[in-house]
Amino acid sequence: MPTKLKLTVEETEAAREAIKAFDRYLKVSDDVSHDGGMNPDRLAEVATSILLEAELNGAKTLREDRQHVTGKSSYDSAEVKAIDVANAENGGKSAVTLYACVDVSRTDVVDAEGKSTLHGDRRTRWPSTYSIWRESGNSPWLVGDLKQDESAC
Repeated sequence: MPTKLKLTVEETEAAREAIKAFDRYLKVSDDVSHDGGMNPDRLAEVATSILLEAELNGAKTLREDRQHVTGKSSYDSAEVKAIDVANAENGGKSAVTLYACVDVSRTDVVDAEGKSTLHGDRRTRWPSTYSIWRESGNSPWLVGDLKQDESAC
């Protein structure tokens, strides 16, 4: 488990589940983008809040512009930065803050004719901090927020 935090067994399990949710999110996000933004309702199974809204808007843009994405997103340097497991004080909500360097160097956005719409000098690696949470013990972990900064990773 990539973290500098001292985690309890319960926190370690929560962090593992949150990372699995993050992996599912990246896969579904890539799938929707590969499909040109079609069937974006799939995103609600892996994302929520601000991030879901942004993903839905991105899918709409792909559909309107008749574009789709090729390739696959990846990440490295993942690290759990903070964790709060469910308890009575936080209303049963668990949350994990995950840092990852997201890499889109193997992706491209292409038009209906298969021509790239991206500039050759685009940024392909983004230091990103994700908020991943579960509303209660029985609900799924969802990725809900993303902050990216301009530094290198």
